[in-house]
Amino acid sequence: MWDLDLSYITSHVIAMAAPAGTFSHQHQRSTSGGGASGVFGGGGGGLRVSLLASLYSSIESWFRNSSLELASFLDTKHKSFYKVYNLCSETNRLYDPSLFGGRLASFPFDDHHVPPLTLIVAFTASASSWLAQHTEHVVAIHCKAGKSRTGLMVCALLVKLGVVEDANAAEELYNRKRTNDGKGLTLPSQRRYLRYFCEALNKPDDAHETPPRVGVSAVYLYGTAARLAASLGPGHFRTRVLAGVSTEGKAIEGSRRWELVDDGSGVECLRIPLSPPAVISGDFLILLGANNRPFWAHMHTSYLPMPAHDDGTSTVSASTPSEVALTGAELDHFSKSLHAAAMSEEVDDAQDERCVMITVVRA
Repeated sequence: MWDLDLSYITSHVIAMAAPAGTFSHQHQRSTSGGGASGVFGGGGGGLRVSLLASLYSSIESWFRNSSLELASFLDTKHKSFYKVYNLCSETNRLYDPSLFGGRLASFPFDDHHVPPLTLIVAFTASASSWLAQHTEHVVAIHCKAGKSRTGLMVCALLVKLGVVEDANAAEELYNRKRTNDGKGLTLPSQRRYLRYFCEALNKPDDAHETPPRVGVSAVYLYGTAARLAASLGPGHFRTRVLAGVSTEGKAIEGSRRWELVDDGSGVECLRIPLSPPAVISGDFLILLGANNRPFWAHMHTSYLPMPAHDDGTSTVSASTPSEVALTGAELDHFSKSLHAAAMSEEVDDAQDERCVMITVVRA
């Protein structure tokens, strides 16, 4: 009766692809009439926009969940006991809450990236609260394809609910239930943020503390990453550090004048100074590579692997830097950048080797 892309991770937690045919009413208004311009252009009037939107929705319904079928399925199986969670930040994924009886919540963040850590906390609080209100309550969670962003939030919720003990068990359950190949939650930064969340759950008092301020004064490239940068050249390889999680934020740019240095252990690497140093607190993003094929890592200053004294306090001060190293396997889209640069033969070797390092001091 229904042909839908959805999976029951548990009897109360559903992961699914976005409903098609739900072109946002708000988005239609913003792209029609009054001389407005937008994804469909201006000057064509509301009728033209509606026809194009209808055509797009019909085509998309062939390979994504039909919104009407999805609503019918949820209404039939769960009556008024379900709530839909939309994780999409894309404007054409915003839809009328009446589609699901008004039981809709939105916790948006960008595809292939992470949300602020506080958004994961807020989402799990909302979803667990809904589930606790009635034994028949279920949550249906989606992003665009219902895989990566959905996987991060579903896994966090599984840990929050006590369905599994830790991040590894959450990933195993989600990947097995949601995919045929076991590759559901795979992006390194999303997996990293799941572990941040689990650590925060074990230290609830930390959630009320202000994240430490740190300064990043340089980025170091090793091995494969250094060869990738050299192949592109300073004019095309960019180094940026941004506060928050958005790639559109204000960035501290790395110098285009690189330095070949010894890192102190006899290993040569490329040092890229940041001037002025990036001073950040909380979520931050290191964005590297060519504009058309970047790679990156999302991190949070509360969970940087800084050395500590025997009493647990950090050894890092304003004058004592700490090194935070990332392998190729810990960088988002690094293998794609290598493929694009005709360096495919180096992808496997780069997975376990140090590729990027930042030096961090207390600010």
